[in-house]
Amino acid sequence: MSSPLLSICIPTYNRSHYLKRCLESIVEHFAQSPQLKTSVEVVVSDNCSTDDTESIVRSFAEQIPLLVYHKNAQNVGFDRNIESVVKAAHGTFCWYLGDDDLIIPGGLLAVHDKFATDTYDLITMNSAPLWEGQTIETQTYTHESFVELQDHNEFYFRVYCQGGVSVLAFRRELWLRVMTIDDYLEHWLYFETVLKVLAQSKKPKVFVTTSVLATGQDCRWAENGTELFTFVNSIVLLEKMKGYGFDKGRLEKEIERNSRYLVLMLLRAKGHGLPYNIKNLTFIYRHMKNITPFQTLVAAVIYFIPNPIIIWVRDFRKSLIKV
Repeated sequence: MSSPLLSICIPTYNRSHYLKRCLESIVEHFAQSPQLKTSVEVVVSDNCSTDDTESIVRSFAEQIPLLVYHKNAQNVGFDRNIESVVKAAHGTFCWYLGDDDLIIPGGLLAVHDKFATDTYDLITMNSAPLWEGQTIETQTYTHESFVELQDHNEFYFRVYCQGGVSVLAFRRELWLRVMTIDDYLEHWLYFETVLKVLAQSKKPKVFVTTSVLATGQDCRWAENGTELFTFVNSIVLLEKMKGYGFDKGRLEKEIERNSRYLVLMLLRAKGHGLPYNIKNLTFIYRHMKNITPFQTLVAAVIYFIPNPIIIWVRDFRKSLIKV
């Protein structure tokens, strides 16, 4: 049997209620375009879930002919689970898909057919928010829906390659070749590797301007102020990109611009329960080298304001807006 053209790669952990809807949506694509059943593989990498994830996945065996279920013997973390799901795939191309995200009807066929030309190593795409109970209409993709660029710097700096998990699809062989499992930022392996694919690919890159994804709005990842560390690491990633072949001058400007949002991100993180201790403060200042002395002072003051006060002020402002 020949290998599938495209593998939809879904890393998951204890979110079977989301995963079920995600898999149902893929089945809907197969009903709409039956030819996809023989060329699209669905790979689920279960990070040692304790809920009914396995039984949910296996219940789709008849509806998804090319279904691969892989379960890690223990929870290996998000990054290693990304590695697992891509390595478990057999497709020429892979497409990350968050377990709480849905591919908009028509989108799977559009991306599949682009890859079928074997002209590209990377396709990125636009997305729209997914709200509970929302009805998603079938989307039509025309020639104007696709932007094609050769230069990787132009592609990146036009914001065609963003860090959302589900908006990235790539040639698997190149991804495996450039992926370095011993050198990555925590929670950023998936994006770092795609950025390397972008920089090293000699083929044109494609951005789909019409939304292809409806992305879930479950923000539990932000609990305990995790979004602040994600923000800081995004600055670190920009520094690392200088070694990937991206324009260093333009990266410096982006680092300087993004650094201005430190105070805002700090407030958001404290509103989600960021522990305020010296270790976390040291982490911020060690990696935020582009902030001004004034920003340093303001951040230090805000950092040690008790979180309940920050939360009370935030909620009070929201109540005023509603009024």
